[in-house]
Amino acid sequence: MTSRRQATRDRYDHILPFIEEAAQEYYGGNVDRGFRHWAFATIFARGHDVQGNDIVECTAIDGSDDFEIDGYFIPQSDDDLVVHLFQSKHRLPATSIGPADLAAFLNAPNRILNPTEVAASKNEETKALHDQIVSLLSTHGVQCTINLVWATSGRLTPTTRTHAEERSTFTVAATIQGNPIEVPVTLEYWDLEKLYELHSTLQESDEVSTCDFTFQLPEGSYHQAVAGVDYRTLSMTVPASQIIEVFARHRYKIFRLNPRGPLGNKVNRAIKPQSTERMSVSVR
Repeated sequence: MTSRRQATRDRYDHILPFIEEAAQEYYGGNVDRGFRHWAFATIFARGHDVQGNDIVECTAIDGSDDFEIDGYFIPQSDDDLVVHLFQSKHRLPATSIGPADLAAFLNAPNRILNPTEVAASKNEETKALHDQIVSLLSTHGVQCTINLVWATSGRLTPTTRTHAEERSTFTVAATIQGNPIEVPVTLEYWDLEKLYELHSTLQESDEVSTCDFTFQLPEGSYHQAVAGVDYRTLSMTVPASQIIEVFARHRYKIFRLNPRGPLGNKVNRAIKPQSTERMSVSVR
């Protein structure tokens, strides 16, 4: 076995116990569903408070007429108008994932917004998802966007990877209350290597409670809440180059204290968290 194939196998062997744990606890030992659960939890751990039975409910759309959608988030706040559609492909490590697998998922927004296809669907979760997205689009128009999240334990072929990068942003046509609109769509893909890196970073951030960094900001580009409030807030405009530097140093742990998460019809009671973790930001 080549060193590259061995490294791939080692990554999979590292995450397999987490997949099997989810499979045993929630899905009667079904490893494919266990991978879906673990991948969903890992990806959306970046600032989203969703776990356990919440994920089981978020991925209940699975089955016939699911339009290639394995799970979804519907936002509950006007500040978060991104509908996340999720699909997972559990494959043995180094198994090639071709462009046809991705193409089917890329067509999901077209199908879920097509009232004729939805009416013919026998999947009640699919119909419920359609109704919720249409309701959001009716209220907010193209301020509401769709984000496709594609996760696999396999290896994307070069053609598939290129196709994914080319379709990172696009639009789909829809008719909402008789009005034609173009709905913005984004795509993010997670193969085994990216999932392993994210998983490792999250494990490290579990062990580290402090994340310190400094932004170099000109006077007048930030505002701190007045004294006397229960908790301090800081509003600021940060150059993208500084965000890139911070992310390169701390990776996903910079999102650890973000309690906002799309939780379906639940209330995120961690919006004002009582946490011992600390993120220290200084401005110069």
